[in-house]
Amino acid sequence: MKKIISPCLCKVYTRSGNKATARAFCKIQFENGRLSITGVIGPMPSGDCRGGAGQCVDAIREGCPCDEWTQEMLDKFCSIWDEWHLNDMRPYCKPYPVCGYQYGHAWQTEEVPQEVIDWLFNLPESPVVPAWV
Repeated sequence: MKKIISPCLCKVYTRSGNKATARAFCKIQFENGRLSITGVIGPMPSGDCRGGAGQCVDAIREGCPCDEWTQEMLDKFCSIWDEWHLNDMRPYCKPYPVCGYQYGHAWQTEEVPQEVIDWLFNLPESPVVPAWV
């Protein structure tokens, strides 16, 4: 499953140093039990962007919700991003003392709760098609 969202407008700086705003976009992918979330602020057709890209969750967290988004939705989305992005690359397992696994010896998968996946894929679709995400 894949979804493109546009949760907020973020502050960016122009080449001349002036403040401006740019729309943020995020790509949510959930395949084979793996959740991946990436973002871009102000993507341009040239492949560049006006703000950050990749794991720009902190900049998106500071953005101003737009369209159908609320601050509560934006905060929850960023918390989910922080907690569950690349859930198949955990250096630990929850029952660490019981399972016998030694920290850092292999990647562990932590299953994303179904309610998290449902919430993410029920978010509003981006009303704008980005140049890239």
